Amino acid sequence: MLAGKTLDKTQFGTIVEDRVGITMISAHTPQAKGRIERLWGTLHDRLPIWLALRNITDMEQANRQICQFIVEYNSKFAIDPEITESAFVPLGDLLDLDTLLSVRHERVTDNCGCFSFQNFIFQIDCNKPIVRKKIQFLFSEKIGFLAFYENSYYPVSFLGLRRKGAFPHLGDVIKILIQKNYYDDGRLQKAG
Repeated sequence: MLAGKTLDKTQFGTIVEDRVGITMISAHTPQAKGRIERLWGTLHDRLPIWLALRNITDMEQANRQICQFIVEYNSKFAIDPEITESAFVPLGDLLDLDTLLSVRHERVTDNCGCFSFQNFIFQIDCNKPIVRKKIQFLFSEKIGFLAFYENSYYPVSFLGLRRKGAFPHLGDVIKILIQKNYYDDGRLQKAG
């Protein structure tokens, strides 16, 4: 909630809460937000000075020395946790990170088992067409295009543009969609 309005979940929020089962806790108090801001301020102030004192002038040298900085920083400022038991749990065999971390949007297929997304036309590749059904359309650089329907993943073929124009190469379509969804307006996209 922000100023009394419920916000749509982001793609990441949907992945974490709905698919992995982790409850996200937002920092709602100025004190909680201040803690992380102080940390970034501390690192911003200390790290450049620490590197300068060691005559480190390029990123290659800095990358080799960062581990030493972390050890020194933690020895001075780290506090042992009250509960030493790890809160991390294994991801499990049923969860595939490549599909989990892909962009997902809901679409409805037409009479031919095709659907459109941002003026691109796609078809689900399966033996029996998935006609007039709600599917989830997934894409990322790693997995390419997939459709998720009734607990199964299906490959998706790119058919072309909805409007006339230059016919992009399949790799370019993935780059265009990722740019548009991750970088340009990814925060504005409602998770599917």
